[in-house]
Amino acid sequence: MVYRCGWFFWLLVVLLAGCGPETISLIAPLGTAQHHVNAGHRLLDYGKPEAALREFSRARDLNPDFVPAYLGEALAHANDRRFDLAMENMHRANLMAGSADEKVAVHVGYMRIYTMGRDAVIIDWLKGTESEFAAALANNSRSAEAFYYMGEAYRQAGLNAKAATMYQRVVELEKGYTEAAGEKLAEVKGR
Repeated sequence: MVYRCGWFFWLLVVLLAGCGPETISLIAPLGTAQHHVNAGHRLLDYGKPEAALREFSRARDLNPDFVPAYLGEALAHANDRRFDLAMENMHRANLMAGSADEKVAVHVGYMRIYTMGRDAVIIDWLKGTESEFAAALANNSRSAEAFYYMGEAYRQAGLNAKAATMYQRVVELEKGYTEAAGEKLAEVKGR
């Protein structure tokens, strides 16, 4: 009797395990270009642009047409204040961008680099950033990333009311950057 119950139990476990929903992986498989880009962005977040650059280069080596790899390299160079190399990578990414998402990412990349480098990159960095913001919205009018980084540019320029408007839009969109935008919104309203 005990033997039959144990056998039935394991049969039930095996059958139920096969009946669940299909697993969807949100993490890029190891060794792919996307995996290396993700690792590069994490390294940038930890303040390690040289290590990040190696990851973005690996991604580019795996897929020479992978726009996010060039964008990542550009951001890594900009974090090291090597804006000439950053802009070279941005121009390559711009030439390769095909989809609307890639085009938005390129415009946001320019926005970020203009804001990081300001007058070292472009004479009127804020006007250039606003121009890239408009181009990003032309491809996706609900890009939380574009609104967030425009808010960052306005905040850097000391235009807190405009920054607050951008951060508020990010919070309303609820499509990413929401927590960071909420914190920045409180910061610029508190000034």
